[in-house]
Amino acid sequence: MKTTLLILIAGFSAWLTNAAVPESSPEIIIGLSPFQPAAESAKQQALLQRFIVADTPNGSRVVVWDGWALTVVCDVQLPRLAFDSPAARAPRVAPALAALKQWFAGVDGVKAQLGLKDTGAIRIPEWLYAATAQPATGRRTIVILGSPFCLVPNEPSFSMVETRYPSDGHLSGGEKSIYSTADKRGRLANTAVLWAYPGEYVWASQYHRERVARWWSLFIAGQGPNAMLAAFSADTRQVLVAATRTNQRAIGEYAVNVDDAALVMHVAQQREVPVKVQARSVPPPEPRPQPVAKPEPPPAPAAPVAVVAPPPPAPPRPAPPAPKPTAQRQVAKPPPVFLDVTVVDRANHPVVDLDTPDFSVIEDGVRQETAWFTRERMPISLVVLIDTSGSISAKLGRIKAAASSIVRQGHPQDEFCIARFTGDASVVQDFTTNVASLEQALSRLKAGGETALLDAVKFAVQYANERGKHDRKGVILVTDGGEANSRCSRDEVLAALRAANTRLYSVAFPDGLDQSQSPNARGFRGTQPREAESRARGLMDELARVTGGRAFYPRQTTELDGIAESIALELRTQYRIGYDPTRVDRDGRWREVRVEVIPNHGREGMIARTRTGYFAPKSP
Repeated sequence: MKTTLLILIAGFSAWLTNAAVPESSPEIIIGLSPFQPAAESAKQQALLQRFIVADTPNGSRVVVWDGWALTVVCDVQLPRLAFDSPAARAPRVAPALAALKQWFAGVDGVKAQLGLKDTGAIRIPEWLYAATAQPATGRRTIVILGSPFCLVPNEPSFSMVETRYPSDGHLSGGEKSIYSTADKRGRLANTAVLWAYPGEYVWASQYHRERVARWWSLFIAGQGPNAMLAAFSADTRQVLVAATRTNQRAIGEYAVNVDDAALVMHVAQQREVPVKVQARSVPPPEPRPQPVAKPEPPPAPAAPVAVVAPPPPAPPRPAPPAPKPTAQRQVAKPPPVFLDVTVVDRANHPVVDLDTPDFSVIEDGVRQETAWFTRERMPISLVVLIDTSGSISAKLGRIKAAASSIVRQGHPQDEFCIARFTGDASVVQDFTTNVASLEQALSRLKAGGETALLDAVKFAVQYANERGKHDRKGVILVTDGGEANSRCSRDEVLAALRAANTRLYSVAFPDGLDQSQSPNARGFRGTQPREAESRARGLMDELARVTGGRAFYPRQTTELDGIAESIALELRTQYRIGYDPTRVDRDGRWREVRVEVIPNHGREGMIARTRTGYFAPKSP
């Protein structure tokens, strides 16, 4: 009996040691920049300490590098504990935490070097190759906490600065390009790379971000099977959390553009560049060569700048029989179209695990080919537009509570602006991330005056687009839905919403509009019982529908937190889909767009919401 008991105890002890721990421990490699701003360094140090002590999977190996000096800061193998906890880990990881603290304390001494102060620079791609010198034995994740740009002080022509990024030709450029992956296949096999850059302020435009994300995705995927860029975000905390997951997925599916084969750096500003650059002064019958001052750019959405010597030679100057320039004088490629798409199931719950093949984009009845796709959560600039007209005096408490719930549910990088309206609209708190300032602004609101809802919506849309710093923008309208004194028509406001690509959500309390003291003054002439409420709902629904938003109608104050959470969740779980429209007419006309979710694997009934279209650019 005693022998049997000892055997059971020994077996149970072995199970305690190994249960819940995978046979092949995951490896997590983290690259840091010594050139971060002081506040960012302090944040990263706190997040990494928490990551190692509490968040990293049981039994993992964590290697932290100085991504510029190409040296290891700390290398810790987390213990295989059946009953894991921060308290149990802390003594075992103490040396690693001490080394990390010492490194962060010393980074101030190197910030003046090389003119890289506060850039967040990491020596990419050299650090990637140094960190992966040994092939992965199991699942490997690389986390980059630094600039999304490659900065090369010794060879500035290769640097990804001033919105420049390499052409696809660099990927196979061999010794001519530092970005070449031609002799490095297999270096990143079975590796997921997650990138947390300093902030959205690094981008000249959303288009700039999309192009750089695409290029790094191609660069990483070209270096081995199952290599992928699995995150590309300014949210360091969420990137570290994502690094612990086993089911990594690429942020998008991209193919190398074989026509983009020249070794050049592209300028990724969102602007309209003609496919063929022609001098306006050339008379039609005899095209003269002398006005042509620049070589033709390669077919890319932005003007290229050559960075390798020598640049591609200019095309030979044509002999007299050359009618081609006049034939293409008016040709200009329209800019790509980007759609922010929310997908929900039949229960109105967001669906967040779809990929490129799950979507079909249709413009004016013609299916479009998806060129950009990402699931990354991006910050948003939101105007919270609050009705303070006299008719909502009894509901002002509910309206303030709704607005308060919305700003509290925001992401730390989201910025909010509080605006109010009666007969006119004004800003009471400009864009800020400070929740306390927003709450103070809400507390000062008082009801009184007329109602010009449509004017206010147009004002909020324009203000968001002119003053909001983030590429993604929205308006959250909190009102009773009444309208009486606007100078703008309903059609004018709908056109403004379509042109601005601004998503609108409304939280409306239309109950009781029929019993208002002056229904005619509220714009509902000849109303029957409940007709005013019905019309208000119809207006809220239409304003939201054309932008891809939603309208909510809470009956109880207890519903507000749930509504605010729903809005916040939708904003965080949007897909961004981009395409080059097949129709290239620059006629300034409306293009109707819809996005459909293709049913698969027994999943049906999903609904995609996005803006209903856009206005094509117009030739001057």
